[in-house]
Amino acid sequence: RLELRSGRGRRARGAALAMLTIAIPTYHRGAVLCETIEMLLHLDPPADEILIVDQTPEHPPDVESQLRVLDAAGAIRLVHLPAPSITHAMNTALRQATQAHVLFLDDDMEAAPELLAAHLAEIFDGPVTFSLGIGTARVNRKPVLQVFDSDGRTLAFAKLAGSKRARA
Repeated sequence: RLELRSGRGRRARGAALAMLTIAIPTYHRGAVLCETIEMLLHLDPPADEILIVDQTPEHPPDVESQLRVLDAAGAIRLVHLPAPSITHAMNTALRQATQAHVLFLDDDMEAAPELLAAHLAEIFDGPVTFSLGIGTARVNRKPVLQVFDSDGRTLAFAKLAGSKRARA
């Protein structure tokens, strides 16, 4: 069973942090796809968007249900294509992605929790550290994610969208 996390990485518009869509083209790999999504939901920091480009005509009911629940909850964004084509799926992902950077992953990969930190370190040209805290009343007590270089200087920050934690 897949676990949903509230407020997973949705960042405010105009935030300075490098925004990242994880895109996964998939075809007839529903069960393993759900396992991969489960790992991706536990990335630290989380992806801004997990985009699934599904070319499977019909999944088993349990897989279809899991994907629909995750899509409805905003944990993933599910796009269906009527015919299988990896080229078309990747082009669709690039057109549908809502973030500045797109990271393509296989539907059967095992993601280490620090996967995105490593990719963001490449984007920022060096190792980075992250901090997540609750903002002041001035920022509506929403979670604030900060990215620091190895000397502790702020490289980027983002006020995250509402979450249960922000409303507490």
